[in-house]
Amino acid sequence: MSGEQESVCDEAAVVRYLRAHREFLCRHPELLELLEVSQGVRGAVSLLEHQVRRLRERVARLRAQQVRLIEAARRNEDLGNRLHELALALMEAEDAEDVVAVAREHLRAQCALVAMDLRVWRPGSGVSSLSFVLSDAEAEERFGELTHERRVLFLDPGDACIRELLSGAEAVRSAVVAPLADGHWRGLLALGSEDPERFREGMGTLFVRQLAALLGRALRTRMEPTGRAGRPNWSPTDVGA
Repeated sequence: MSGEQESVCDEAAVVRYLRAHREFLCRHPELLELLEVSQGVRGAVSLLEHQVRRLRERVARLRAQQVRLIEAARRNEDLGNRLHELALALMEAEDAEDVVAVAREHLRAQCALVAMDLRVWRPGSGVSSLSFVLSDAEAEERFGELTHERRVLFLDPGDACIRELLSGAEAVRSAVVAPLADGHWRGLLALGSEDPERFREGMGTLFVRQLAALLGRALRTRMEPTGRAGRPNWSPTDVGA
């Protein structure tokens, strides 16, 4: 073993010993006068000063992290309150067209979105009197692969599907599309913002998925016939993550 290797091994042994005996320097304070802590630290400072500086830096990082967590919690609480308000408004919607209109108005006014729209379709379906309902073939032709997606997607505002889905798409700088699904029909919910950072890859999708589930349920109770007990005859809403 070379002298350099022996030195590295000795240093490792010292580190392990000090970790296991943290009171060592308290029992031998005279050694503090011999220690030099200069790497990464400007000027000559004592070990205590260096430790205090490191602790202060750590506290500052923890405080910054705490501030970020508090801000995130407040944003989530605000989003939760807005979803609650939307749910209450949707309960008063008279029909399926009214559900879409109420949601569009609420999201634009309360969530600062410049565009919101949705389309739904049913395999084998024909022409519908509802403005947002397409035939299965028309949905495939207009939105292609998006009709098969079961997850939230962040799309380029210039994407042809976004411009097709959202009226007023010229003002959109970021966009997100979420799937709508039920036992009898499928659909797409599109949201657009003039803020380029509002919807971006890597951000959380919980709010968008909850919104899609809420709208899916509101539409479901107004688009399908009910069973004997007055409940819809299909499986629960299934919104992909």
